[in-house]
Parts: sequence; structure tokens; C-alpha cells
Amino acid sequence: MSRFEEGASALVTGAAGGIGRAIARRLAAENVAMTLTDVDPAGLAAVATEVAELGGKVVTEPGDVTDAGFRKQIVARAVGEFGRLDTLINNAGIMVGGTPESITEDSWDHIYGINARAPFFLVQEALPHLIETKGSIVNQSSVLGLLGMPSGASYVSSKAAVVGLTWALAADLAPHGVRVNVVCPGTIDTSMPWTYVNAALGSGREEEAEALLVARQLIKRLGTPDEVAAVVVFLASSDASFMTGAAVPVDGGWSAS
Repeated sequence: MSRFEEGASALVTGAAGGIGRAIARRLAAENVAMTLTDVDPAGLAAVATEVAELGGKVVTEPGDVTDAGFRKQIVARAVGEFGRLDTLINNAGIMVGGTPESITEDSWDHIYGINARAPFFLVQEALPHLIETKGSIVNQSSVLGLLGMPSGASYVSSKAAVVGLTWALAADLAPHGVRVNVVCPGTIDTSMPWTYVNAALGSGREEEAEALLVARQLIKRLGTPDEVAAVVVFLASSDASFMTGAAVPVDGGWSAS
């Protein structure tokens, strides 16, 4: 039995990555139709094929969520294809490190544009449809939106902004019946942490880096994309009907250690 209304549809950004792909697979298992977007057309097509093989209804729109015209386009496509929009999952994000001395204004604006600015304005675009369905929004932050990290001023602050945005939107949208929550993953076995590791330590030091990453967690392993996706889809579903404004760590106990 699905935890979503019959005919429900979701819009998922960053759908070609590891967590986005896992979210799409879990939504397919719930019989949720979905509109998927990402800047990676080939990866997006591969995810769509997986979803279709699982029997899911899916359309894809490759593009950049920092572009206002594209945000309007993907919301219109979602509603046009499926007649409604029940869930917005702001999953797209990037991780870029840099010391306080090395971060440039352009790099700061770039990471904020993707991680914090685009989610808000996509909510704004989708809001009339989400109010109509009394839907849900799930934002993707990071445990580093709750904690600090060396060489992470731009990333950490952008992800903290997503947490604050979630709290503010939850307060604004509760009277309309729209729930807003945020997931804060820890170190998940996707390409993202290794991009940061290679930039900070240099290539060829993956084993050393993994040991350091695992050591800071109570559960002594990396998380999987599916473990994050399970929480995202739970928050989007009717099982979380009494949850809004929640920032949920999925971090192996990192934030508790």
C-alpha cells in the first residue's frame, strides 16, 4: 500500500546522482509519478530507464535549477504531464571546499546559487500547486549544515541556510497545509565526499580519508544513498503527516558524537 495519494506526482532535482537515483527508485516503489531533473543528461536518462523498468511513470528535463526560466519550465512540465504536484524534493547540490583565504566571490555565489538560492525559488514556483494538493517539500542539507568543518565556509554556510530556509518555510506554509522538512546526510558513499577529499588531500589517499571519515561516526561505516532516500521519501509521505520544520540527521551518529 502506497503512503501517497493515488495519482500523486513528485518533482526531484539532482536526480542523476547517487541519492537522487535512490529517491527515484523509492518513489517508483510507492507508485508516485515523477519529473526528474539534473544537469547530467546521460545520468538522468539512465535513472529514467531504471524507474521505467520498475513500472514507474517518469519524465525527465535536463537543465540547471539556478536558471529562473528552467525552474518555471520544469514545474509546468510536472503539472502538465501528471495534472498535479504533491511533492518537491530539492536534492540538487554541490560540495566545494576552500580555506577562508582562497574562497572567491564567484565560487561563493556559485555554491549558494545551487545549494540555497535555487531551492527557495523553486519552492516559490511550485507553491500554488503544492498548496492545492496540501503537499510536502523535502530539502536536502547536510550534517555540515548543523556542524562546522575546516575549509568549508561556503559549503557549511550554504547548507545551514537550507536548514534555516526549511524552518522559515515550515512556519509560512503550515497554514496552507504544506509540510516542509530537511534531511541532513552525513558521509554517504557517493562521489561528493571524494570530490572534497581529493581537493583537500590530493588523489590517491582515499583509504586514509575513508578511515578519518568513518572514525567520526558512531556507526563505523559510510552511509548508503538508499538509507538517505528512505528518510527523504518517509518525510514526503503521509507517514510523516505530523512532521514539519524538522531537520533530520542521517549521519551514522556523527552529530551526536
